[in-house]
Amino acid sequence: MIAVITRLLLRRALLAVPLVFAVVALTFFFIRLAPGDPAQILAGDAPTAEFLAQVRAEYGLDRPMWTQFLAFLVVCPLQRYQSASHSPAALASPWADRSGA
Repeated sequence: MIAVITRLLLRRALLAVPLVFAVVALTFFFIRLAPGDPAQILAGDAPTAEFLAQVRAEYGLDRPMWTQFLAFLVVCPLQRYQSASHSPAALASPWADRSGA
């Protein structure tokens, strides 16, 4: 019985890998299909050409699409855990303020 459950869980986990990849790929390409230049949106109102080039270089928007996708695959999951706003202390601080601790 345990072997059947283990095999079922392993099969489900292996089927989840391509599903997660497909969701990430669709998310990336739907974001890229949005109208407008991402660098223009990030740069704000009336940026100079030099500033636009700097924004494109900083965010990797000047690289080919496949390298942007690979960076999206690698960087996005890592950024969540490197952010200071997701640290245990930052998450507990609103509760600590309310409890008087």
